[in-house]
Amino acid sequence: MTRTEIRDALTAVHDAVEVRPVDQVAFQARVRRARRQRVAGRVALAVGAAAAVAVTAVVVPQVTEEVGADARLPADRREAADTNPLTATQWFVLDHGLTALDPGGTVHRLPIRVESVAGWDEEHVYATGAEGEMVVVEHWVDDDGRFGQQREEPPSGGADGSLVRSDDGRYVAWVADGQAVVRDNDGDIDHDVTPGTEQRFPVDANTALVDVGAEGVLLSEDGDLKLRDGEQVLGLPTTGDGYGVAAQLAGGRVLVPDRDGRSRLYDVTGGQARLLATVDGMGYLSPDGDRIAIVSQGGLAIWQDGRATPVGDLGAGAVEPVRWAAGADSGAALLVSTASDGLLTCEVAALRCTRLPVEGDVGLG
Repeated sequence: MTRTEIRDALTAVHDAVEVRPVDQVAFQARVRRARRQRVAGRVALAVGAAAAVAVTAVVVPQVTEEVGADARLPADRREAADTNPLTATQWFVLDHGLTALDPGGTVHRLPIRVESVAGWDEEHVYATGAEGEMVVVEHWVDDDGRFGQQREEPPSGGADGSLVRSDDGRYVAWVADGQAVVRDNDGDIDHDVTPGTEQRFPVDANTALVDVGAEGVLLSEDGDLKLRDGEQVLGLPTTGDGYGVAAQLAGGRVLVPDRDGRSRLYDVTGGQARLLATVDGMGYLSPDGDRIAIVSQGGLAIWQDGRATPVGDLGAGAVEPVRWAAGADSGAALLVSTASDGLLTCEVAALRCTRLPVEGDVGLG
């Protein structure tokens, strides 16, 4: 079941039976675990088909307004690669463990069980552990090209189930001991806290941190999506009884994937949520907030300035979530986990997808 189908089922039960409020932090963790178990089964079923299909590069000459079933591209135009074409180390969950793919194409499996990866920069990766704890790992590549890493102690209080980080690494937020902590420190969560660089406010079990950035921290609070910056709170609409737990914040914009199968983009720079665009499918906002990667039945597409351009056929379909690749050219490529071809990187400008040398059950969120 998809996340939307799970929520539809829960809503139907809620309307018929009086139940306690949902612990959304725990709910997100269960959804992620269920997704990875489901994907593993789909990958096993797709092995036979995948063996007969080469991974190809895709070039799309036309630009379309909408992305639907007809936007799929021929499966004979994909290209296999034995190395990583990305210039920076990428982090993800592989078979429930924290994993890195370095620029040389080597996969490094760390002996650390994690639930999700919040983000990373050139020095640190931040993740949520299997028990909801904050995981911080320092990583590097030495002058000889050798990859190194060591686990570090998280900041005081750690985290107990909710950890988010901005794409540029400047902002990080977590929940610990009934408080949300939002820190502005260029991603270095170990430095001494100076006045004005940290916010704290109480939260309850029904509050989940969704994303964080220069505009504030996105919260799903008692089923409502809110953007909080200090004492200022801006409410954002969600369709139906959506929790907004998949919303994203970047470049003064918030993207809200809704329960009706659409994603809505809002401008939040003027003190109110102004709707800019609605796209069909599950959307993923670029680090600059200007583009949306769209996953739908039609495959993968990039939306910008009112137009959606197909990127390529994803075989048996994409597996949530897609992630914008990190690096010096952040926003130039995507990481995409598929049921048939494993982990791909898709170049936005070239409209080309390349298979990465990663085998196993991949989680990008």
